[in-house]
Amino acid sequence: MLGRYRVIAGLIILVGAGFALGQQDNGAGDRRSPRQAGGDARGGIPSVSDLIKRFDKNGDGHLTKDEVTQAPFSRNFTRWDGDQDGTATEAEITAFRRKVGMPVEGTATEADSAQERAGTAKLIIPDVSALPRIDHETRSAQQGIQDSAFVMKTRPHAVDGDTYVILTDHTEPGYLQTLQRLAQHRAGVMLRVKDLALLYKNPNEMTALRTQLKEAKVRHLAISPRMETYRENMLLGIWELISTIDSDPQLDAFPGLLLASNEEDFAGLIARSISHKPLDSHELRPFAISQVSSAEKLRSLQKSGILRKLFAEQDCDTPILAIYGARDRCPQTARRSVLELPEQESR
Repeated sequence: MLGRYRVIAGLIILVGAGFALGQQDNGAGDRRSPRQAGGDARGGIPSVSDLIKRFDKNGDGHLTKDEVTQAPFSRNFTRWDGDQDGTATEAEITAFRRKVGMPVEGTATEADSAQERAGTAKLIIPDVSALPRIDHETRSAQQGIQDSAFVMKTRPHAVDGDTYVILTDHTEPGYLQTLQRLAQHRAGVMLRVKDLALLYKNPNEMTALRTQLKEAKVRHLAISPRMETYRENMLLGIWELISTIDSDPQLDAFPGLLLASNEEDFAGLIARSISHKPLDSHELRPFAISQVSSAEKLRSLQKSGILRKLFAEQDCDTPILAIYGARDRCPQTARRSVLELPEQESR
C-alpha cells in the first residue's frame, strides 16, 4: 500500500505540468496539455497535417521558427524539430508523435467546437480503475479522448541504479551548503548546471548530463531549481532527460523536487528530508491545486478530482484549491471540499 503512494507522490509533481490523464502530449512531440503545448484552445489535439496547414505560410511543406510565432505553439518548436536543422517537417512531427504513443490524426472533433461555442463543458471524474490505458496500438473511444478520460499505457521498467543524485542550478553558498549536507547524508552526488529552465534547449548539455547520470548509476534524482527557473518547461526538460537515460521511453530514475522561496525555508525542507520516515496511508494529508481559467476548461479540475478519488480509496480526504477566472466558478458537482479563489487573489 505504501509503495503505491510513493509512486503517486512522484506523479503529483508532474501532474501540474499536464503529464497525466490524457494530456501527456500535444501530438507534436511535447508532453504537456494540448492547450499548453500546442493543442487547440478547446483541448483537442490537432492532427499533424493541420499543424502544417496552420503555420506553413510560404507553402513549402515544412515549418520554421519564424512561421510558428503564435503562443503556445512557438514555445514547442525546438521539440518538433527532430534533427535541429531549423525546420520541422510533417515526417519529424509524425515520428515524434508515434514515439510517445499519440495519434497522428489528432483528437479534435466537431463536438469540441460545439462545446466551445456553447461555453460549457461536462466535468467527468471517472474512477482510476475504469480509465482505459492507451498507446500507439491501443486507442480510446472518441468520447474518452474528448474528455481526457484515459491514461498512457506504460510497461514494467526496473530502475537499475543505486545512487542518490541531486541536480541543481543554485549558485548561492547557503543553498549549495545545504544541498551538500543532503548529498553526504544520502551518500550521493551533486551535479550542477547553469540553468535548469533552459536545459532542454541545449542538446549537447542534455547529452553530457545524461552520460553523467548513467555513469553515476542514478536511482533517485532530486531536482533543486532556483525559484526563477522552476517552470513548466523545466519539468518537461527533466522528464525528457530521465526517460532517455537508456533506449526505452520509460522513466529511468525516481524523480523528486526540492524547492523553497528562501534559504531558511530551504534548509528546513532539507532537514525534514534528512529525518524523513515513511508514512502509513492514514497519516497522509494530500492536497490538490487546480486552475479553472474558464467554464469550458475543466481538465485541471478533473485531474484533481481523480486524484481525490484515488486517495479516497484509502480513506484520505483530499481538499482542492481551485483558482478560477474572475467570471467563472467551479461546477456545482465539484464544490465539496473545493476552495474557490479568484485569479487576481492568487497572485
